[in-house]
Amino acid sequence: MGGSKLEKIMGVVHRKLVDGEIAPTGLTELILAAEMQKREAKMAELAEAFAILIGGSGTTKEFFEQWTWAQISYYQNPIGLLNLSGYFDPLLTTLVEMVHSGFLSELHRDMLFHEPKSQRHERSSSSPATTNGASRSET
Repeated sequence: MGGSKLEKIMGVVHRKLVDGEIAPTGLTELILAAEMQKREAKMAELAEAFAILIGGSGTTKEFFEQWTWAQISYYQNPIGLLNLSGYFDPLLTTLVEMVHSGFLSELHRDMLFHEPKSQRHERSSSSPATTNGASRSET
């Protein structure tokens, strides 16, 4: 990808979304998957990054799957949360608690970028948080 111009917008969706006429429109390419696991693997293969937008249980599940894959080095591109209106604040608070309780390392928590950053969730590291330039696959 060059600069901030999106050259290609791809969607990887389950076939049932197309069958139910709720597939995304305006894409340069739409890839259909018959199984969710194959869909998620294809998204990881194609994505330069994941920008997690406000969503429901499916979005949350796919966020945790990609992040878990990143922790075991299966997926190595950036993962970011677009924290509009503090939507992800409860999740970020939970991640802080997971670190304090010893269930999550700071290294793995700090793999996640989040914008805008809430002051109560500032990272201890000095790395900047950004989702600029991230490709987006619908989740």
